[in-house]
Amino acid sequence: MTMFTLRRAALLAGVVAFAQPASAWYFETRFVERVGNVDVVLPGNTIDASDGSPRNIRIQVGVFDDASGPAPGGGVAGWLGQLTVSGAVNNSDERRTPGRLSPFTFANFPYSNGVPLLPDGDPFTMLTQIDAVAGPQSIPWACGPDGQPLPAPEPVIRGRNTFISTFAFTIDPNPGAINYSVTVTGTRNAYDRFVQNPFTVPPDCSDPDNPVPGTVVWSGLIVPTAPLTPVALNVVVPSPGAAAGLLAGSFAALCRRRHRARHSSV
Repeated sequence: MTMFTLRRAALLAGVVAFAQPASAWYFETRFVERVGNVDVVLPGNTIDASDGSPRNIRIQVGVFDDASGPAPGGGVAGWLGQLTVSGAVNNSDERRTPGRLSPFTFANFPYSNGVPLLPDGDPFTMLTQIDAVAGPQSIPWACGPDGQPLPAPEPVIRGRNTFISTFAFTIDPNPGAINYSVTVTGTRNAYDRFVQNPFTVPPDCSDPDNPVPGTVVWSGLIVPTAPLTPVALNVVVPSPGAAAGLLAGSFAALCRRRHRARHSSV
């Protein structure tokens, strides 16, 4: 698959691209299980799904300091790429629930949540053209009790030296399933810093009895795209008795695609 260009990623996020040494920091990507309102880290990106129950999974991304320097000050901008499910076509049913998570839903193209499109594209075996990138931040700007504008609210920094959830889906092994994986590939982006966008409107505090709130709009200055080394969620489904019946089909369709999973390269 041909990945999104840096220019397009910058345009989608409403940002300006410029150079930054890639050796001064690094990205990490991981899978977690969402249980209620809690993200449970999966050691080794492995989950025991032997009970056959659907499980809610999230893809998290973070950008981190290293010995050479600090992570970009603006944090994670998002990622662009694809998800691929291994195993025979009847081994499991994966669904977007809902797919991209706010604020990584800025791109509004029909395919931005992955191809094949919803509603007929689930369960999926491969999703391409996922565009989980955040856009400019619009934050209310108020007047203070002294009748003067308060300082402009600062932008929210996400995924800097920590992880942020970007995409959610459900794994659902079918009866008799054997072990399989869900692999994310693509590119990741970070913001060096945020600058006030020309669409910023300061509050009007001239009438203390009727102040008019404003809006500060922050746009991120994006750093070069970083390739995402494939990261796999390993789904362990121990069922030795059923494994023999599905083994041949699993090997024959390691990178499978349902007949309706029509997609195209970016």
